[in-house]
Amino acid sequence: MGLRDLIRSMGMIRSEGIDGYFAHKYDEFADLPMNRERYLETANMVAQLMSSGLILEIGPGPGYTCIEMAKLLDDIQIVGLDASKTMLEIARRHVQEEELSDKITFEWGNAAELPFPDSHFDFVVTSGSLHEWKQARRVFEEIYRVLKDGGSALIGDLRRDAPQAELDEIARAIPSAIMRWGLRHSVAEAYTREELQELVSQTSWSNFELVEDGVGLTITLWK
Repeated sequence: MGLRDLIRSMGMIRSEGIDGYFAHKYDEFADLPMNRERYLETANMVAQLMSSGLILEIGPGPGYTCIEMAKLLDDIQIVGLDASKTMLEIARRHVQEEELSDKITFEWGNAAELPFPDSHFDFVVTSGSLHEWKQARRVFEEIYRVLKDGGSALIGDLRRDAPQAELDEIARAIPSAIMRWGLRHSVAEAYTREELQELVSQTSWSNFELVEDGVGLTITLWK
């Protein structure tokens, strides 16, 4: 059995999200200081764009970005939607440990068919899930649908044309061989700035901004 087959058998490569054994390995990886800093950075970016209201996070993983947002912003409620039931169990446990269950709830679902009514959220955020969207154009349309008029979204991910030297530096800091493989796989599946701009231009979104930052790519969208 090759490495890819082994990882697939553990639940790493699955269209419904990170599940099973790999969800627990990802939770360990997410708790590394370099990753906790990234979650806090995302939360700070959200705090610069909104101060109150209802937030949807798509693909919250272990729930750390939700937790950081809840700590930074007093007057918010957060819903995290994930396709992995294992990851949702992990996220709920972390939120309970932080005593933030009154501000954060989680639901199982598919980002291409968001189980929410039109114009429901004030803000949508997702970090690191874009490259996993099998129906990316539809997900962008769903985000547009569930946002209120005047709402905004923040989407961050790796970029496929990231500088190799920076990727190598990140890889050296990752203790797990499986997670190093996951980094390379995620980069290979990610978008370039030009590709993402072309994709979003074909959706209902007309007001958006793309920014490259190191190995990452962030798009901010306004409805």
